[in-house]
Parts: sequence; structure tokens; C-alpha cells
Amino acid sequence: LAEARAGAGELPVHEALITQRVLRHIGAQMLFAAIIYRRFDPLLWTRLHQDYAAAEASGLAEEAVKDSLESEDAGSSAMETYVQVVLVQAAYLSELSAAQMDFVEKIIRIWIRKVQVRREALPGSPPPAVYPLAVDLERPIGARPLVSRELAANHRILDIEQLSLSMRKRIHGLKRDEDPASMGLPPEAATLDALFLLQRLHKLWCEGAPPRPPAKVPEEKAAGLAFGVGEIHFFVTGGKIFEQPDKNRELTRQEKQDIEVFGQVSARTQGMMVSDLNFVLETWGVIDEMLGAWRLQRPSTASKGVAIGRLVGMRLGDTTQFYLGMVSALVQETDGRIVITVTLFPGKPEPIAARAADARNRPNSRWMEAFRLPPLEKAKVPATLIVASGVASRGRGVEIWDDGAREQTVYDVLDRGTDFDRFTF
Repeated sequence: LAEARAGAGELPVHEALITQRVLRHIGAQMLFAAIIYRRFDPLLWTRLHQDYAAAEASGLAEEAVKDSLESEDAGSSAMETYVQVVLVQAAYLSELSAAQMDFVEKIIRIWIRKVQVRREALPGSPPPAVYPLAVDLERPIGARPLVSRELAANHRILDIEQLSLSMRKRIHGLKRDEDPASMGLPPEAATLDALFLLQRLHKLWCEGAPPRPPAKVPEEKAAGLAFGVGEIHFFVTGGKIFEQPDKNRELTRQEKQDIEVFGQVSARTQGMMVSDLNFVLETWGVIDEMLGAWRLQRPSTASKGVAIGRLVGMRLGDTTQFYLGMVSALVQETDGRIVITVTLFPGKPEPIAARAADARNRPNSRWMEAFRLPPLEKAKVPATLIVASGVASRGRGVEIWDDGAREQTVYDVLDRGTDFDRFTF
């Protein structure tokens, strides 16, 4: 690229192509870091902004170049590639699973030409109070909302009006249960919560999402964490092994011997049965907290894997009650620390048993661990149920055990995690 800019040989005629390839590879480095939730060197942003600014100054930013790898129609430009990198990173990838990242990438490829990079608002159009996405070519960061009166020569606006229109059409269609494929959405839309993802992306890209509230460092310095519905159920019940509520379990030989000798099952036998479950409550360090979301640092002794959307049982200290939440963000810092954000669900969890009401939608008749969260009337939060993934579908029935089997109908699925669903009923 430097030789092309210097006019060496025949390279200058390929400067637009070389710039586009460089921008694409910088974006690939950023994305590969995001896929493993690792922070990348901010100097990548500096290089990206500088190379785009140089192409713009040379009048090459919008020159068409061939790109059969990344473009839907084998054509691209430095500006299109720059927009693609900026939008991908503006999707807050640390809060997405790998499948969701793929969906974001494909959405951008479909609609990339609906976004333009501008120095100012279109002539004849009054500037908005806030530009939803703007980049500062002099700072090593990505796009942010920008108050219009602060617009300067070093800023570039992403014109997202046409992108917003396309997204809103699909959002309205999904709310009407239209087929995602008929609306031109990628195939992944059928396996993901496409409505939630599009609403989230529209907020981040097109609505000027407000800055997140400042975090505070609480007095608590440690939190106990359990992962997965079954393990959390065990700790919330105070260490009770889950049993089928509608059946009397056959006692083991050791339990029968204990009852014959002691009249009850001994603590030693109960301890041995619990140890077979291999349930562990890990102690994570507390970094800070904001509005029901806690940032926690993974200890070096941790043995449980973490992933976006995984169900978490969390308690502060050693004696407080457990609350339920989900891993909503994950990042490995440049110093190697692994930090997660846990967003807690409102209400004290009540451990229950649940299963799909329709026998055709469940592999067997067994009950599974589940939780009920109470309504919070002052906060206008409805009661919800949390069950293992695959049990709840909107409009279908779920049986819960409450002194007998009672069927509830799934009304609205609020969260689809990697190992659970939370829904109103």
C-alpha cells in the first residue's frame, strides 16, 4: 500500500484494491479476536481509520473493486469494507454467541450498500439531535453516538436511514410471524431468535443507544457461582438431590442399611451421594456492579466453562440467598484475566420441577429441575418460569409440579439462553 501511494511502478492503479484488502484484513483480525472473546490492540482502530481517511483523501474510497470472498455480488469498495468492520464491532460482540456473530455478519453483507459514510448530514436535511453512529478518525475506538453540535472535521457519520427502514420492515414481519426466509433474512434466522437480534441491532446501530450507566464497586469482594439448571437447583434447595416428585425413588443398598441400623440415612451416606454429582460452587472475584449486572473475574482454580447465554446461580458472600441470572458478556482482557458480566433476573427463585405438557414434545416422562420467579408488582415485572432448553415454546404447555401436576401455557419467551429458557405464562 505504501508503494502504491508513492507511485511505484504499476501499483498506483491498484491502490483502491490494496486499501480495501488491508481494511478487510484489519477487520478480520478484530473479528478473530472477538470470536474467542479476547480484546484486541486498539492500534488496529488507528490503522483502520488512517487507511480509510487516506483513501477518502485520494478520492478512492468509493471506487469499485473486485471482492469475491466477502461481497454478495463479488464487488466492493474501501468504504463498504470500512462500514462493514465498523458495524460488526458496533454490535458489541462480547455479548453474542458465535452463531449470533455469524448472523450479524450476514445481515451486514445483505444490507451493506444501504449505509453511507458522510462528513455531515445530507443537504436539505436538518441534522438530528444525535447521530446514532459516528467515528472519530483520530481516536483508537469504534463508532459511538455523537451529539450533532459536536460534529467536527475528524468525525464521519454513518448514514443508517435506509438500513433502519429495512430492519424495521423485518422486525414488523417477524412480530406477525412471517417466514424469515420470505423476508430475505439469512438461514440462521430460523434457528436463532431473529426478532430479538434485529431489535438489539437496530437499537445499537440506528437509535443512538444511550451510554451505559457508571458502575460502582460494591463492598462485596467475592461471589459464589453455580452453572446450569441442575447444579443451580441443587444449591438453591440447600444441597438436596433432585428426585421425581411423582414417584418414590428406590433406596440404594447403603441407604437401606443405614435405615436398618440408624433409623435414617446417615450424613456420611448422603455426603457420598452428593459427591457423586460433582457439583461445585466456584468463588469469583467481584469487579463492579451496575443496575443488576455484575462484572466478575474468573479464578485461576475454576473448572467450569463459561459461555454467552449460560444460566448462572449467584450469591454474594457465603450466607446470602441465591439469585438467578445469565452470562450476558464475556471477555479475556489483554493481561489474561477472564471477566464475565452476569445480568440477574428479578425475584427470589423457587426451585420446582417441570416438563413439556405434550408427551410428543418430550423424550420421556421424567420431570426436570426448574425455577419459578415471583412477580414484582411495583416494578411491573410478571412472574416467570425458567426451564431447560427445548421445553418451552410460545403457545405450548409446560407442566409444573405444585402438590400435583399443573399445566401452564407459555405466553412470551423473554430469554433463550444456551442451556435454559425464561418465559412468562
